[in-house]
Amino acid sequence: MSSPKVLVIAPAFHRYGDAIASAFTEIGYEASSFSYDGLTDVAAKITNKLLVELPNRLGSATGDERRIRRATDRSIDVLRSVRPDRVVVVRGDALDSRFWSELVDSAIPTVVWLYDELERMSHDLEHLRSVTAVATYSPNDAVTLTALGIPASTLPLAFDTSVSITSRPTQEIVFVGAAYPSRVATLSTLHGAGLPVRAYGRDWSHAAFDRLRTWKLHRPDLPWGREIDRASGYGLMAGAAATLNLHGVQDGLTMRTFEACGAGAFQIVDRREVSLHFDLGTEVVAFDSPAELLELSHRVMKDRVWRDAIALAGQRRALAEHTFVHRARSLETMWK
Repeated sequence: MSSPKVLVIAPAFHRYGDAIASAFTEIGYEASSFSYDGLTDVAAKITNKLLVELPNRLGSATGDERRIRRATDRSIDVLRSVRPDRVVVVRGDALDSRFWSELVDSAIPTVVWLYDELERMSHDLEHLRSVTAVATYSPNDAVTLTALGIPASTLPLAFDTSVSITSRPTQEIVFVGAAYPSRVATLSTLHGAGLPVRAYGRDWSHAAFDRLRTWKLHRPDLPWGREIDRASGYGLMAGAAATLNLHGVQDGLTMRTFEACGAGAFQIVDRREVSLHFDLGTEVVAFDSPAELLELSHRVMKDRVWRDAIALAGQRRALAEHTFVHRARSLETMWK
Protein backbone atom coordinates (compact mmCIF):
# COMPACT_ATOMS: atom_id res chain seq x y z
CA MET A 1 0.00 0.00 0.00
CA SER A 2 1.47 3.35 -1.04
CA SER A 3 2.02 6.17 1.44
CA PRO A 4 -0.47 9.05 1.49
CA LYS A 5 0.58 12.00 -0.67
CA VAL A 6 1.05 15.35 1.02
CA LEU A 7 1.35 18.58 -0.96
CA VAL A 8 2.73 21.64 0.81
CA ILE A 9 1.76 24.89 -0.93
CA ALA A 10 3.80 27.75 0.48
CA PRO A 11 5.44 31.10 -0.24
CA ALA A 12 8.97 30.94 -1.62
CA PHE A 13 10.26 32.73 1.50
CA HIS A 14 13.41 30.84 2.60
CA ARG A 15 12.01 27.63 1.05
CA TYR A 16 10.13 26.65 4.21
CA GLY A 17 7.69 24.67 2.09
CA ASP A 18 10.58 22.36 1.22
CA ALA A 19 11.43 22.00 4.93
CA ILE A 20 7.86 21.01 5.81
CA ALA A 21 7.65 18.54 2.92
CA SER A 22 10.98 17.02 3.97
CA ALA A 23 9.61 16.56 7.50
CA PHE A 24 6.51 14.78 6.20
CA THR A 25 8.70 12.51 4.11
CA GLU A 26 10.68 11.66 7.23
CA ILE A 27 7.55 10.52 9.08
CA GLY A 28 6.39 8.29 6.25
CA TYR A 29 4.43 10.34 3.72
CA GLU A 30 5.08 10.87 0.02
CA ALA A 31 5.51 14.63 0.20
CA SER A 32 6.27 17.46 -2.20
CA SER A 33 6.15 21.24 -2.05
CA PHE A 34 5.21 24.05 -4.38
CA SER A 35 6.08 27.75 -4.01
CA TYR A 36 3.08 29.69 -5.24
CA ASP A 37 5.00 32.96 -5.57
CA GLY A 38 8.36 31.56 -6.62
CA LEU A 39 10.38 33.38 -9.29
CA THR A 40 12.45 30.72 -10.97
CA ASP A 41 14.86 32.75 -13.13
CA VAL A 42 16.20 36.25 -13.83
CA ALA A 43 13.56 36.93 -16.48
CA ALA A 44 10.77 36.11 -14.02
CA LYS A 45 12.31 38.40 -11.39
CA ILE A 46 12.60 41.29 -13.86
CA THR A 47 9.01 40.76 -15.01
CA ASN A 48 7.85 40.76 -11.39
CA LYS A 49 9.66 44.05 -10.74
CA LEU A 50 8.07 45.71 -13.76
CA LEU A 51 4.56 44.26 -13.67
CA VAL A 52 3.98 43.73 -9.93
CA GLU A 53 6.29 45.80 -7.73
CA LEU A 54 6.48 48.92 -9.89
CA PRO A 55 2.69 49.35 -10.24
CA ASN A 56 2.39 48.87 -6.47
CA ARG A 57 4.97 51.60 -5.91
CA LEU A 58 2.98 53.89 -8.18
CA GLY A 59 -0.22 53.27 -6.21
CA SER A 60 -1.92 50.94 -8.71
CA ALA A 61 -3.68 47.72 -7.70
CA THR A 62 -2.86 46.02 -10.99
CA GLY A 63 0.43 44.65 -9.63
CA ASP A 64 -1.24 42.80 -6.77
CA GLU A 65 -3.99 41.58 -9.07
CA ARG A 66 -1.42 40.05 -11.43
CA ARG A 67 0.49 38.49 -8.52
CA ILE A 68 -2.62 36.89 -7.01
CA ARG A 69 -3.95 35.64 -10.36
CA ARG A 70 -0.59 34.08 -11.25
CA ALA A 71 -0.16 32.42 -7.84
CA THR A 72 -3.69 31.02 -7.93
CA ASP A 73 -3.45 29.68 -11.48
CA ARG A 74 -0.18 27.92 -10.71
CA SER A 75 -1.44 26.46 -7.42
CA ILE A 76 -4.60 25.05 -9.00
CA ASP A 77 -2.54 23.47 -11.78
CA VAL A 78 -0.30 21.78 -9.20
CA LEU A 79 -3.27 20.53 -7.16
CA ARG A 80 -4.78 18.92 -10.24
CA SER A 81 -1.47 17.47 -11.34
CA VAL A 82 -0.33 16.01 -8.02
CA ARG A 83 -3.78 14.91 -6.79
CA PRO A 84 -2.65 14.81 -3.14
CA ASP A 85 -4.39 13.01 -0.29
CA ARG A 86 -3.57 15.80 2.17
CA VAL A 87 -2.65 19.48 1.76
CA VAL A 88 -0.79 21.98 3.93
CA VAL A 89 -1.15 25.60 2.86
CA VAL A 90 1.41 27.91 4.45
CA ARG A 91 0.03 31.43 4.80
CA GLY A 92 -1.94 31.34 1.51
CA ASP A 93 -3.40 34.85 1.52
CA ALA A 94 -2.00 35.45 -1.98
CA LEU A 95 -4.45 32.87 -3.37
CA ASP A 96 -7.91 33.92 -4.50
CA SER A 97 -11.30 32.25 -4.03
CA ARG A 98 -10.80 29.95 -7.03
CA PHE A 99 -8.06 28.07 -5.16
CA TRP A 100 -10.15 27.60 -2.01
CA SER A 101 -13.12 26.46 -4.09
CA GLU A 102 -10.87 23.91 -5.77
CA LEU A 103 -9.94 22.50 -2.36
CA VAL A 104 -13.58 22.31 -1.27
CA ASP A 105 -14.68 20.66 -4.52
CA SER A 106 -11.90 18.07 -4.30
CA ALA A 107 -12.66 17.34 -0.61
CA ILE A 108 -8.95 17.13 0.26
CA PRO A 109 -8.27 17.40 4.02
CA THR A 110 -6.39 20.71 4.35
CA VAL A 111 -4.60 22.53 7.14
CA VAL A 112 -3.58 26.18 6.79
CA TRP A 113 -0.48 27.16 8.80
CA LEU A 114 -0.12 30.90 9.39
CA TYR A 115 3.24 32.44 10.33
CA ASP A 116 1.92 36.00 10.52
CA GLU A 117 -0.99 37.72 12.25
CA LEU A 118 -4.38 37.96 10.59
CA GLU A 119 -4.19 41.76 10.63
CA ARG A 120 -1.03 41.63 8.51
CA MET A 121 -2.57 39.34 5.90
CA SER A 122 -5.45 39.61 3.47
CA HIS A 123 -7.27 36.37 4.23
CA ASP A 124 -11.00 36.09 3.64
CA LEU A 125 -12.20 34.36 6.82
CA GLU A 126 -14.62 32.29 4.76
CA HIS A 127 -11.62 30.70 3.05
CA LEU A 128 -10.23 29.69 6.43
CA ARG A 129 -13.65 28.47 7.48
CA SER A 130 -13.73 26.12 4.48
CA VAL A 131 -10.63 24.08 5.39
CA THR A 132 -10.20 21.24 7.87
CA ALA A 133 -8.22 23.24 10.42
CA VAL A 134 -6.05 26.32 10.91
CA ALA A 135 -2.73 26.38 12.77
CA THR A 136 -1.19 29.73 13.67
CA TYR A 137 1.96 30.92 15.36
CA SER A 138 -0.14 33.61 17.05
CA PRO A 139 -1.83 32.59 20.32
CA ASN A 140 -4.11 35.62 20.09
CA ASP A 141 -5.26 34.72 16.58
CA ALA A 142 -5.97 31.13 17.65
CA VAL A 143 -8.38 32.48 20.26
CA THR A 144 -9.96 34.92 17.79
CA LEU A 145 -10.50 32.29 15.10
CA THR A 146 -11.91 29.75 17.53
CA ALA A 147 -14.40 32.34 18.81
CA LEU A 148 -15.51 32.85 15.20
CA GLY A 149 -16.18 29.11 14.84
CA ILE A 150 -13.06 28.37 12.81
CA PRO A 151 -11.13 25.35 14.16
CA ALA A 152 -7.75 26.81 15.10
CA SER A 153 -4.83 26.01 17.37
CA THR A 154 -1.44 27.52 18.16
CA LEU A 155 1.48 25.89 16.40
CA PRO A 156 4.91 27.50 16.87
CA LEU A 157 7.41 27.75 14.05
CA ALA A 158 10.44 25.44 13.89
CA PHE A 159 14.06 24.59 13.09
CA ASP A 160 14.92 22.90 9.80
CA THR A 161 17.16 19.88 10.48
CA SER A 162 17.47 19.12 6.76
CA VAL A 163 19.90 22.06 6.36
CA SER A 164 23.61 21.21 6.49
CA ILE A 165 25.38 23.62 8.85
CA THR A 166 28.99 24.76 8.53
CA SER A 167 29.90 27.06 11.39
CA ARG A 168 31.36 30.47 10.45
CA PRO A 169 33.33 31.58 13.53
CA THR A 170 33.24 35.30 14.29
CA GLN A 171 33.55 37.37 17.43
CA GLU A 172 30.66 39.56 16.36
CA ILE A 173 27.10 39.82 17.63
CA VAL A 174 25.01 39.23 14.51
CA PHE A 175 21.50 39.92 13.34
CA VAL A 176 19.88 38.38 10.25
CA GLY A 177 16.62 39.86 9.00
CA ALA A 178 14.74 42.95 7.88
CA ALA A 179 15.75 46.46 9.01
CA TYR A 180 12.71 47.59 10.96
CA PRO A 181 13.22 50.94 12.76
CA SER A 182 13.20 49.28 16.20
CA ARG A 183 15.89 46.85 15.07
CA VAL A 184 18.02 49.64 13.66
CA ALA A 185 17.74 51.46 16.99
CA THR A 186 18.73 48.37 18.99
CA LEU A 187 21.76 47.58 16.83
CA SER A 188 22.78 51.25 16.86
CA THR A 189 22.75 51.17 20.66
CA LEU A 190 25.15 48.22 20.71
CA HIS A 191 27.35 49.70 17.99
CA GLY A 192 27.48 53.01 19.81
CA ALA A 193 28.63 51.20 22.95
CA GLY A 194 31.60 49.82 21.06
CA LEU A 195 30.29 46.26 20.71
CA PRO A 196 31.12 44.37 17.49
CA VAL A 197 27.77 44.02 15.70
CA ARG A 198 26.86 43.20 12.12
CA ALA A 199 23.47 43.01 10.38
CA TYR A 200 22.82 40.79 7.36
CA GLY A 201 20.12 41.22 4.72
CA ARG A 202 19.11 43.22 1.68
CA ASP A 203 17.75 46.06 3.85
CA TRP A 204 21.12 46.56 5.56
CA SER A 205 23.33 46.08 2.51
CA HIS A 206 25.02 49.13 1.02
CA ALA A 207 25.53 47.34 -2.32
CA ALA A 208 24.03 49.24 -5.26
CA PHE A 209 22.11 46.18 -6.46
CA ASP A 210 20.40 45.75 -3.07
CA ARG A 211 19.46 49.42 -2.92
CA LEU A 212 17.80 49.09 -6.31
CA ARG A 213 15.93 45.86 -5.70
CA THR A 214 14.51 47.09 -2.38
CA TRP A 215 13.55 50.48 -3.86
CA LYS A 216 15.43 52.17 -0.98
CA LEU A 217 18.63 54.19 -1.31
CA HIS A 218 19.14 54.98 2.39
CA ARG A 219 20.86 52.41 4.57
CA PRO A 220 21.55 52.27 8.33
CA ASP A 221 25.08 53.39 9.20
CA LEU A 222 26.07 50.03 10.70
CA PRO A 223 28.41 47.16 9.80
CA TRP A 224 26.54 45.05 7.28
CA GLY A 225 26.52 41.93 5.18
CA ARG A 226 24.43 41.05 2.14
CA GLU A 227 21.44 38.73 2.14
CA ILE A 228 22.38 35.12 2.89
CA ASP A 229 20.57 31.83 2.37
CA ARG A 230 19.25 29.72 5.24
CA ALA A 231 22.25 27.40 5.42
CA SER A 232 24.67 30.33 5.54
CA GLY A 233 22.50 32.02 8.14
CA TYR A 234 22.54 28.94 10.36
CA GLY A 235 26.33 28.71 10.03
CA LEU A 236 26.73 32.39 10.79
CA MET A 237 24.59 32.23 13.91
CA ALA A 238 26.34 29.07 15.10
CA GLY A 239 29.78 30.65 14.84
CA ALA A 240 28.96 34.14 16.14
CA ALA A 241 29.56 35.34 19.67
CA ALA A 242 25.79 35.78 19.86
CA THR A 243 22.78 36.17 17.59
CA LEU A 244 20.04 38.71 18.24
CA ASN A 245 16.40 37.77 17.81
CA LEU A 246 14.50 41.06 17.56
CA HIS A 247 10.76 41.03 17.00
CA GLY A 248 8.59 43.70 15.50
CA VAL A 249 5.11 44.48 16.82
CA GLN A 250 3.80 40.93 16.67
CA ASP A 251 2.18 38.28 18.79
CA GLY A 252 3.95 35.04 17.89
CA LEU A 253 7.63 34.17 18.18
CA THR A 254 9.70 34.34 15.00
CA MET A 255 11.19 31.40 13.14
CA ARG A 256 14.57 32.70 14.31
CA THR A 257 13.63 31.70 17.87
CA PHE A 258 13.91 28.04 16.92
CA GLU A 259 16.50 28.35 14.17
CA ALA A 260 19.08 30.10 16.34
CA CYS A 261 18.91 27.50 19.09
CA GLY A 262 18.73 24.63 16.61
CA ALA A 263 21.86 25.86 14.85
CA GLY A 264 23.74 25.99 18.17
CA ALA A 265 23.78 29.77 18.56
CA PHE A 266 23.81 31.79 21.74
CA GLN A 267 20.48 33.58 21.38
CA ILE A 268 19.60 36.94 22.91
CA VAL A 269 15.86 37.53 22.43
CA ASP A 270 13.57 40.44 23.23
CA ARG A 271 10.58 38.33 24.32
CA ARG A 272 10.37 36.65 27.72
CA GLU A 273 7.49 34.48 26.48
CA VAL A 274 10.24 32.44 24.83
CA SER A 275 10.09 30.64 28.20
CA LEU A 276 7.11 28.72 26.77
CA HIS A 277 9.63 26.81 24.66
CA PHE A 278 13.11 27.33 26.17
CA ASP A 279 14.37 27.81 29.71
CA LEU A 280 15.40 31.40 30.35
CA GLY A 281 18.95 31.78 31.58
CA THR A 282 20.02 28.24 30.77
CA GLU A 283 18.90 27.73 27.12
CA VAL A 284 18.37 31.33 25.92
CA VAL A 285 18.72 34.78 27.45
CA ALA A 286 16.17 37.58 27.18
CA PHE A 287 16.19 41.31 27.79
CA ASP A 288 13.61 43.97 28.59
CA SER A 289 15.66 47.15 28.23
CA PRO A 290 18.67 48.56 26.37
CA ALA A 291 20.65 48.49 29.63
CA GLU A 292 19.94 44.78 30.09
CA LEU A 293 20.86 44.05 26.48
CA LEU A 294 24.17 45.88 26.91
CA GLU A 295 24.92 43.91 30.06
CA LEU A 296 24.23 40.58 28.36
CA SER A 297 26.22 41.58 25.27
CA HIS A 298 29.28 42.62 27.27
CA ARG A 299 29.15 39.38 29.25
CA VAL A 300 28.90 37.13 26.20
CA MET A 301 32.02 38.76 24.76
CA LYS A 302 33.97 37.92 27.94
CA ASP A 303 32.53 34.66 29.30
CA ARG A 304 32.94 31.91 26.72
CA VAL A 305 32.14 29.09 29.16
CA TRP A 306 28.78 30.68 30.02
CA ARG A 307 28.07 31.37 26.36
CA ASP A 308 28.84 27.83 25.20
CA ALA A 309 26.84 26.13 27.96
CA ILE A 310 23.68 28.08 27.11
CA ALA A 311 24.11 27.58 23.35
CA LEU A 312 24.51 23.82 23.79
CA ALA A 313 21.52 23.51 26.10
CA GLY A 314 19.36 25.54 23.73
CA GLN A 315 20.37 23.36 20.81
CA ARG A 316 19.52 20.18 22.69
CA ARG A 317 16.05 21.51 23.50
CA ALA A 318 15.43 22.64 19.90
CA LEU A 319 16.41 19.27 18.47
CA ALA A 320 14.33 17.43 21.06
CA GLU A 321 11.12 19.44 20.69
CA HIS A 322 11.15 22.13 18.01
CA THR A 323 12.01 20.76 14.57
CA PHE A 324 9.78 20.67 11.50
CA VAL A 325 9.36 16.93 12.12
CA HIS A 326 7.75 17.75 15.46
CA ARG A 327 5.49 20.27 13.73
CA ALA A 328 4.61 17.81 10.95
CA ARG A 329 3.41 15.35 13.57
CA SER A 330 1.20 18.07 15.05
CA LEU A 331 -0.19 19.00 11.63
CA GLU A 332 -0.88 15.32 10.97
CA THR A 333 -3.32 15.17 13.87
CA MET A 334 -5.31 18.10 12.47
CA TRP A 335 -6.37 16.19 9.35
CA LYS A 336 -8.08 13.51 11.38
